[in-house]
Amino acid sequence: MDITKSSHMPSATSHLPEPQHGLEVATSHGHKVLYVIFAAMLLSTLTFWGLSFGKAKRDRIFHYLTGLITLFAAISYYSMAVGFGSVLVGNRGHGHAMREVMTARYYDWMLTTPLLLLDLGLFAGLSPMDLVTLIIFDVLMIATGYFASINVHMGPKIGFYAMSCVFMLMVFAYLFINGSATAKARGDKVKNAYWLLALFTIVLWCAYPIVWMFSEGLNVIHSDTEVYLYGILDVLAKPGFGALLLVFHGKIGEMETSLPGWFVDPQTSAENYSILPQHE
Repeated sequence: MDITKSSHMPSATSHLPEPQHGLEVATSHGHKVLYVIFAAMLLSTLTFWGLSFGKAKRDRIFHYLTGLITLFAAISYYSMAVGFGSVLVGNRGHGHAMREVMTARYYDWMLTTPLLLLDLGLFAGLSPMDLVTLIIFDVLMIATGYFASINVHMGPKIGFYAMSCVFMLMVFAYLFINGSATAKARGDKVKNAYWLLALFTIVLWCAYPIVWMFSEGLNVIHSDTEVYLYGILDVLAKPGFGALLLVFHGKIGEMETSLPGWFVDPQTSAENYSILPQHE
């Protein structure tokens, strides 16, 4: 089998050797699912941004951020659907010498997970210092997960995977401790909504390393199954999270979770600088 001529493999795989015991890649059915998820992400972007019309400038931030999250995801899923943004990695599991790793997924996560945490952080009222620290841990989580996926040796692969899990726990700790404390300062309604959003995110994110272990880690499940599982998680964690966030933002009262005036209006006095909204 000439893997350089495979219709679903990008040119980045042309340097890889001929597999000896088989090749694990997504089938045409898996690629059709990728197209469906691309369409869902694009529709979500248009919906989130469309809902921002008629809102005050300081109330649009969550619409813009959630729309960007699903837009980046749409681009990623389109690239995977057309067979671009993946590489073949040597893998000894399940009788296959090579497995397709869709690296575009990691480029997506490197952009979308910080934006999602920014959504959560702004909703809770986290300080800029806490937001920066939270996002740094998140970027380290994705980067080490990427290194684990493309590593052909099981020892380093598991080592990077363990690092990624540790950084994920650091993200969760910030959401639980710092996020909860600042959300509480905004009142019970914001605190309760934040807890639901944070738990929703944490539960979904905990499923990702499990899928990774059975797919890119141990090479146990088929690539199509990997596409289905990651697709379900991404739809819930991005459009699902965004819809839930906007519902809470609207029901609680936008003034409770909006950005302060100085954030969106440079003419606002610097004396009013505060992450928390100023109440009379």
